[in-house]
Amino acid sequence: MTRYGIPPSLVGAALALLLLASAARAQGVPVRTAEHDGFTRIVVDFPRRPDWRLGRAGDRYELRAPGTGAYDLSDIYRRIYADRLQRLEDLGDGRLGITLGCVCNLSVIELPNQGLVIDVRDGAPAPDDPYNIVLDPGEITPALSRDMASLRLPVVLPPPAASLDLAALGGPPRDSAEGPDQAAVERVTALREELIAQIAHGMTQGMVKMDTGRLDQLLRSTQPAAEAEATPPPPEPAPLPGAHMRIETQVDRDRRARTGSLDGTPPHLCLDDELFDVGSWYEPEQLSRSVGAAYAALFDARDRPDAAAYRNLARDMLYRTFGAEARSAIREGPADIPDRDILEDMGRIMDGDTVPERSVIARQIDCNSPGALWGLLAQDAVTPDTRMNTEAILRTLSAWPPHLRRHLGPRIARKFLDAGDRDAALAARNAVERGGSGPTPEAAMLEAQLRLDVGDHRSAEPILAEIAASRTVEAAGALADLIASRIESNGSVGDDLLDSARALAFELEADPAGQALTARIVEALVHEQRYAEALADLRDGQSREALPPETAEQLRDRTFAALAKRSDDATFLELALPALGEAPLGSAARLAVADRLVALRLPEQARKALGVNLAIPKPRERILLARIALMEDRPRIAESYLAGLEDQEAQALLKKAAARPDAVPDLPSPPAETTVAIPEAPTGLLARNRDLLGASRERRRALQNLLQTGG
Repeated sequence: MTRYGIPPSLVGAALALLLLASAARAQGVPVRTAEHDGFTRIVVDFPRRPDWRLGRAGDRYELRAPGTGAYDLSDIYRRIYADRLQRLEDLGDGRLGITLGCVCNLSVIELPNQGLVIDVRDGAPAPDDPYNIVLDPGEITPALSRDMASLRLPVVLPPPAASLDLAALGGPPRDSAEGPDQAAVERVTALREELIAQIAHGMTQGMVKMDTGRLDQLLRSTQPAAEAEATPPPPEPAPLPGAHMRIETQVDRDRRARTGSLDGTPPHLCLDDELFDVGSWYEPEQLSRSVGAAYAALFDARDRPDAAAYRNLARDMLYRTFGAEARSAIREGPADIPDRDILEDMGRIMDGDTVPERSVIARQIDCNSPGALWGLLAQDAVTPDTRMNTEAILRTLSAWPPHLRRHLGPRIARKFLDAGDRDAALAARNAVERGGSGPTPEAAMLEAQLRLDVGDHRSAEPILAEIAASRTVEAAGALADLIASRIESNGSVGDDLLDSARALAFELEADPAGQALTARIVEALVHEQRYAEALADLRDGQSREALPPETAEQLRDRTFAALAKRSDDATFLELALPALGEAPLGSAARLAVADRLVALRLPEQARKALGVNLAIPKPRERILLARIALMEDRPRIAESYLAGLEDQEAQALLKKAAARPDAVPDLPSPPAETTVAIPEAPTGLLARNRDLLGASRERRRALQNLLQTGG
C-alpha cells in the first residue's frame, strides 16, 4: 500500500499496460487466400506478427515486414479467381508483392493469433486511405507498428510517496500536528476510484486482465479511521473531475476517430435514461420473487385498473426477459399506461422481433444513454456506416446484471460484427462471459461467429455443428453459418448436411431463419457445381414462398454466372439455352452467359442473352456486341461498338474489323452437287466411315434441336 492509499496492485496493472513484447524472427510464413462476395481475403499467418507497413510501390501494393522469412505461396491460387488478385510474389526481405486486377481498395485486420488479414475490396480507395500511400523505395524498416501505438496510454500517476507533497492536494501533510485533512483524503480516494473505474473499462474491452480477488479487501483497508473529535473541515475544494486523469485504450481512440465524439446532443430527442435502463429497475433478487404481488396490485380498492401498476408489471416482465408477457400486460391494461408504446416495443426487442418504423427507440442509437443499446437492437440491419454511440451501449451492457447480459449481449455483439466493429463485439462478449455464467446456445453461436470473422473455420465449425444438432432456436442460423463456412473455406458441404438443412428449412417455411437457410442451400449446390439441383431448389423455394423475390433473383443471377464460368459445354448449353426465354438475367450474369455463348460461336443466342439494354452499354458489353457483329460478318457495326475503347482486346478487334470488307450480298446457291452412289453393304474401312458419318449427323441434329428450342 502506498502512503496515500493507492494500492500497488493497481499502479502495477496500469504500468503493465505500457509494456510491449519484442517480435520474434519468423522463419517461414504461410499465406492463404479465399474468395468472398465483394472481396478477396489474404491471410498471412505470422507465427509472431512483426512491425509492418502496407502501401503502394509502383503498379502494385507491398506488405513490408522486415525480419520475416520466406513467404509460402504454394496454395494461394486454388480458392480464388484472378479478377481481383492477379499475383502474389515474395520480393525478399519480408516484402510481399500484391498485384491487383481491379479498381479495389485494401483493408487490414490484425488477428489475435498474430496473423494479418488483408481484404481486397471492390471500389476505389478513399482519398485518405492509409494503405494507398506510396512507400519509400529504399525503406525497409517500417514505422511504429499499430501494436506499439495501441499501448501508448496517457496515464497520469502520482509521484513516489517520498516526494509527494499532500499540501498540493489542499491541506497539510498527514502526519502534521493538526491531523489529517479530510478533504484532501477524499480527493485522493476519488483519484483512486477513478483509476479503478478506467482500468475496469479496459477489462470490459478485453485489453486488460488482472486479479481482482483482493480488491475489496484493499479498498476496505484504505478507508480513513473515524476521528473521535473531528475539527471543523475547511471549505470543500472544487470536485475532482474524472476527465483530468484517464486510462484510454486503443479501442477507445480508434472508435472516437471513426465515429466522432457523441457527447453532444443529437439532432433528435434523447429520452430519459431511466426509461431504458432495465438493469437498474430492480435488484437481482427480484428474479426469485413471485409476480403474484404485481398482479394483485393491478386493480385498486374500487376494482378499477391502475395504469401505474400495469406499467410496473410490464417492467417486471422485461426485467425477467419475458417480452411477450410484458406486451400482454400492456395490451390488457388501460390506455393511459405511462410509456406504453416504448414498453411494448421493448417487449418486441426482448423476444427478437422487429419494431414498427414509427418506433422512437430506433432513433436513440446515437444517444449518450442506455437508450442507445435498445436503439441498436431495434435496427433491422447495421452497416459500417451506421452511426451509433458504442461507448454508451457497452457501458450500459456492462452495468446490467448477468441474466440480462446473457440474454441480449450475444445479439448486441453480432450487431457490432455486422457494423465491422470487432473490438466492440469482443467487449460485448467479455461482458456476457463476466461472472462465470454457464454456456448458452446464443453465447456459443457468438463465439463461433467471432472465430469465423477472422477466418478460423477449423475451430468454428464444430461449435456450429453442435448447435445445429441441438434443435434450439439457434439451430437454423448455425446450419446456415456452417454451410457458409464450408463454402468460404472451399470445403465439401456434403449430402448429409444438405439433407438436414432442407428438412429444417421446409419446417420453418417462410420464417426469416428458414429463408436464410434455403438461400444457403442454393449457394451450397452452386459451390458443389450441382447447377441443375440449385435451379430446381430455387424454383421450389419460390413456389413455396420460402424465398423473398429479391433474394431469389440474386441467387438466380449467381447460379448462372457460376454456370457460365465453371461448367462444361454440355451442362452449360443444357441449362442456359432454355433460360434465355425466361426472365432477364442481372448485369453480371447476362454478360457471363453471353461471353460463354460467344466463345462457343453462337452469336444469335449470345445476343438474346444480352437482351434489350436501354442504357448506354458499358465497355465489356460493347466488346461482346462487337465480337457478335464480327461473327455475323458486319465489321463496320463492330467498329461502331469499339469506338473510343483503348484496351488491348478492343484494339485487336478493331484490327480484325478493319481488315475485313463489308459483307457481300447473298449469291445464288451453287448447283446441287452430283451424288455418288455408295455400294450396298460396304465392308472394312468404308463401313466404319459410314457409321461415323451417321453418328455425326445424329449429334448435329440433336444440337440443332436444342438451339432451336433455346434460341
